[in-house]
Amino acid sequence: MRVTMIQVAREAGVDKATVSRALKGDPRISLATRERVWEAVKRLGYEPDAVAKGLSSSKSEMVAVVFRSLTNPWVGCFLSGVERVLAKGRMDFMVRSTGDLPGARESLLRTLSARRIDGLIWLDPEIPRLPGMPTVTVGFRLEGAHSVLIDHEEGLRRLGSLARETPICYRPGQEALFREIGEKLEKSPKGKVSPPGWVLCDGTVPGPGERAILACGQAFGNNPSGLPLLVWPAFETGVLSARLLLNSLKQQPNLPDVVLVPPRLEIEEAAPGGSGEIV
Repeated sequence: MRVTMIQVAREAGVDKATVSRALKGDPRISLATRERVWEAVKRLGYEPDAVAKGLSSSKSEMVAVVFRSLTNPWVGCFLSGVERVLAKGRMDFMVRSTGDLPGARESLLRTLSARRIDGLIWLDPEIPRLPGMPTVTVGFRLEGAHSVLIDHEEGLRRLGSLARETPICYRPGQEALFREIGEKLEKSPKGKVSPPGWVLCDGTVPGPGERAILACGQAFGNNPSGLPLLVWPAFETGVLSARLLLNSLKQQPNLPDVVLVPPRLEIEEAAPGGSGEIV
């Protein structure tokens, strides 16, 4: 049975209107409430197809943010970054997902074009064509669009500063965040890493006794695993994506085709409760 917005509202302890505003990035909704709504969305698996209901097709100052799926744990953090920039620019946004269904991407592009949105931030790497509007792609390049990409060379450098002379193997899962970095590392199935080597677990779980680095889409105030974290900087990427799109909508000259965002490597320091970052 399809999850409804009313169910999300009950789960988050708010009303339906608050859920709708939170999903659209309304600046009147506090950050704490937005995060609570997005946590409820993830727990219930809600796909907010109705985010754009009630919007006039002639309304301006509206952009769309499109994901493949809304269930990734970093989605809310990314949207917080987008909202921070667009709110200052007096822009609103709608959130959609392709759901990885056949024909869904082309159909969604037609729908967004019919709604006459001003611009698009697209995070699903399978985009059928360049939309007829200013577009920023995140995580991949598209000819004619601006792109925000992870700085893979810097990520490799930071991993190397941790591992020093020991090898690093790569073990990706279905929702891996650092596949391009993994292409430069040795692949390893679970349980096949020889000590003292490291394994970068990107959407996978370390095996017993492995020296693991965990890939994640947001930093934790308290890292329960105690393992080093390679962090895909969701909030910063959202900020840069929205800023690039806003500047494109303003037709500012000499905008970069590509903006690189360095991943963070966070490790526990020896001091109690401390955490550090390898730069």
